[in-house]
Amino acid sequence: MSLECDAKAEKIAVSTKKAVYNLPKGASLQRHSGSTDIHFKDYFNVNIDIVYATLGIPPEVAMDKFGGAYSGSRAALKSWEYKIVVDRETMLKRRFYKPFYDYWLDVMVLDNMVQAPGYLQALQENNFMVLEAYRNCRFIGATVPHIDPVKEVSAERLKLGKAFERFPLSSAEQSLEALNTGDVENVIKQATKELELAEGFEAEKEKEIEINNNNTE
Repeated sequence: MSLECDAKAEKIAVSTKKAVYNLPKGASLQRHSGSTDIHFKDYFNVNIDIVYATLGIPPEVAMDKFGGAYSGSRAALKSWEYKIVVDRETMLKRRFYKPFYDYWLDVMVLDNMVQAPGYLQALQENNFMVLEAYRNCRFIGATVPHIDPVKEVSAERLKLGKAFERFPLSSAEQSLEALNTGDVENVIKQATKELELAEGFEAEKEKEIEINNNNTE
């Protein structure tokens, strides 16, 4: 009997406190349905907020759900924007992008593809001030969108006062950068070509219908 029990014990995958219980005849196992856990929503919401806060992500941004007031939603987006800027500067730029850019610039100068007077001498002497002056760069990407762009612009206008009513708040390059639609020079060239192609093409005018007052049909 002990040998038979030992053989069956090796096949047991799950036990309760190292004890195995046999079902009586006619009984069956049934799993719990999802509806029995009525407190899952409260448990999930509390814990997921803690997880997102630990990661530095506002819960509204992580869940892509903005159901509160405008000020609260804007604060969440600005907080996320600040974290992106800091992480992009410290982690992506300094630790990842920047070394590749520095190496690429070294190769271009050595191959005489880029003219940089004094760069090779600074590279040989390890003059970091001259090197960083040449290696100064900026990495851009899609920005965090505004909840209400009109309010953002109106607030900036109020800061400037009436003396700068006609002063532009943005350049074409900055606007295209914010929209992530490409380089301003290429956009202008492409738009110019499209306007040239559009010249000479006029919309076909609708034929005027003469109305005869004597004809009632």
